[in-house]
Amino acid sequence: MSQHVDDAATRGAGDKNAPSATRDAGDKNAPLATRDAGDKNAPSATRVAVISIIVEDSSSVGRLNALLSEYAAFIIGRMGIPYRARGINVITVALDAPQDEIASLAGKIGSLSGVSAKTAYSNAIFTD
Repeated sequence: MSQHVDDAATRGAGDKNAPSATRDAGDKNAPLATRDAGDKNAPSATRVAVISIIVEDSSSVGRLNALLSEYAAFIIGRMGIPYRARGINVITVALDAPQDEIASLAGKIGSLSGVSAKTAYSNAIFTD
């Protein structure tokens, strides 16, 4: 079962220099808790996020589907809406993944020709 991680769970109340598992709301560059690269059994911190995708160039659909298949293990669900009157597709993808995986997927999607992507993250961080 997933467990929410908060500051108190990851640092002592008197230790202001200890790493925080949550990002200060005003500090977009503060690091989030992640798995120690040397410890393969340590729990990985994940976040729930939604990537909203607009596809204006249908020739990019094949590559987009290939990217989503690569990240299938993290995808909770997806919804696609073909907006035929405007000739575009609107897609939402819900994920539960480490933040770096979410950012990597969003960046790859956004680099596709005729495709734009925006990501919204939950504030909660989970460990398994």
